[in-house]
Amino acid sequence: MTVNTTDNAGGGNDASPQQPTPADLEPGTLDWRVAVAVGAHGFFKMPHDPVVAAAIGKTVHPTNFDAWTVADFSKYLHTRGLRDAGNVVALTRIVRAMERATFLLPCGTANIPLMAERYLTQGGASPGQVGGYLWLSEVFGAELIIRSYNAATVQIAGTDAAGDPRWGSGLVLDPTHIVTNKHVVAALAPGTSPAVTPSTSGGEQVACEFVVHAHEKIDVAVIEIRAAAGKGMPRLAGMAFRDPAWADDVYLFGYPHVPMLAEMVITVQRGEVVNPASETMSRQKTFLYSAIARPGNSGGPIVAHDGRVIGLVVEDSLHTSRAGAAGYEPPSPATPEERIDRLGGEVKDLKAKVHAPSFYHGIPSSEVIRALDELGFGGLATMDEPPPNGPSLRFHGG
Repeated sequence: MTVNTTDNAGGGNDASPQQPTPADLEPGTLDWRVAVAVGAHGFFKMPHDPVVAAAIGKTVHPTNFDAWTVADFSKYLHTRGLRDAGNVVALTRIVRAMERATFLLPCGTANIPLMAERYLTQGGASPGQVGGYLWLSEVFGAELIIRSYNAATVQIAGTDAAGDPRWGSGLVLDPTHIVTNKHVVAALAPGTSPAVTPSTSGGEQVACEFVVHAHEKIDVAVIEIRAAAGKGMPRLAGMAFRDPAWADDVYLFGYPHVPMLAEMVITVQRGEVVNPASETMSRQKTFLYSAIARPGNSGGPIVAHDGRVIGLVVEDSLHTSRAGAAGYEPPSPATPEERIDRLGGEVKDLKAKVHAPSFYHGIPSSEVIRALDELGFGGLATMDEPPPNGPSLRFHGG
């Protein structure tokens, strides 16, 4: 996100001199709406900011509780130079969405015709989300999540020992580290470096020198960038991690092969968690989801509706002979008999898929972070849980 807002609002702000001011934001755009939400979260905090109060002609009373209205907030946005700050419909939609997400607590209404709702701020960004805007994912939903993670998901490509193309996906952790599946990089020819292409590069590969670190047991690898032209990979501020839960809707990011396209493009597949904690036949921790993972998705992030990464894509649960969504195929059979056996296995897999819906495996975030720690990259990602949505108001009767 590139918005510049009036307040930090519990979510942090990466504002820089190059970022647009409130007056530069196009009304109705996602950047504009995020700026309004961040501003509202700061505006309705208690105790009120005396500087903000002075800007809208109010006085802060140290002992009296006086919840401000949406009309007051609109007036403040005007003082900050935000365009279309008096848009009643837009402001009402945003504050009500924040109310549903429990970031604003309703406190009655004032005796005015429009924007009379009074609010009090509660909750905000968790420790892992500070510095970005993903804490507002439950306010803006897919629009915010997809734009954010599209920029942080990269394609990882190369060739195997036979010269055939192999590919997968990865998640940028910081400008010099990418996490992916071990099998994505293991499929490449020994001694070769992967080609990394961010979605923001317009199809241009990033000129880098890479070192790959693969975990011995967990299907996780880190691609370390040792030297790069420019500033490295695009880091996503406020990206947080947690394990999957039963109630999670999910977004699957990656670069599957799409026939009839000139180049691979990033795709987003939606689904839901169907089992948040299970084990594979080899006793590896995993979880199951319904979003379709295709060849090339392996290593890409699985993101929940609250904007947190809950794991990495691995493969489908039918364990096809084509290695599911790995973006990797085993060597071609050498004899006619082996080819017949392989075709028979593929037919069996296809028949199974026709008669039963596929579910897909993911590596839960806790396992990804354990692998990072054991590889010596602790701190690149940590587990993060939503904080209590406080402070809360308590009224004591006489």
